Amino acid sequence: MIRDDWRNFIRTWSRLQARAWLDESFKQSLISDPVTVLAENGLRFPSGVEVRVQDNSDRASIWEKNPELSLDSDLVFEIPLHAKPDIEQLTDELLMSWADGSAEVTPPGFRACF
Repeated sequence: MIRDDWRNFIRTWSRLQARAWLDESFKQSLISDPVTVLAENGLRFPSGVEVRVQDNSDRASIWEKNPELSLDSDLVFEIPLHAKPDIEQLTDELLMSWADGSAEVTPPGFRACF
């Protein structure tokens, strides 16, 4: 899934992250059972991939080999669920420059994560 349709993954994950910012129950489901919630939203992972959602993480999403698992195909995919951004600190100019790639800094509360 990830290799074949990365843009769809990013678009869908962004929508799910925004929903988690607004709905605490959904957020808890996403953290506790990410494979099911992601699959319900069209994001499926191959068998042997463990998916973790890390709440309020500053890390980028990562693929890694799980040292506790013995098979070569067993991987872990960690997805950061960033804290909700502080909208009061954002300006239209900053968002536009970030969106078009000319910003020298990431807007407050946002992460360049993928």
